[in-house]
Amino acid sequence: MTITVIVPTRNRAVGLAAALESYSRLEAPPGGWDLLVVDNGSTDSTPEVIRRFSAKLPLNGLAESRPGYALAMNAGIESARGDLLLFTDDDIQHPANWLMLYAQAAEAHPDFDVFCGPVSPKWPSAPPP
Repeated sequence: MTITVIVPTRNRAVGLAAALESYSRLEAPPGGWDLLVVDNGSTDSTPEVIRRFSAKLPLNGLAESRPGYALAMNAGIESARGDLLLFTDDDIQHPANWLMLYAQAAEAHPDFDVFCGPVSPKWPSAPPP
């Protein structure tokens, strides 16, 4: 089973770079994986970040000029090649075993269509009560 990770982004070059850096530490699942970053009309350095990380990740960049998170996600779905699609945001840093855990869950539960996991925020400062 191959995995495609879909990441929509718009004008978040710094957060995207941090997320992609964490992806370089991901353990590859047995069937392999690829990363599809959907640029949703960025006007910052997002395209350069995508190009830079394409050299060290199985990353494909896709442009979706029509603004909207759902449009970007749908463009990613249409271009995905994996058997299992993982959706995440451009500011998420995943643990090294993230792909492996989803691959194991999908193999253990082939009759399931949707999987999700916990989100542990890393706040830049203490959040308000």
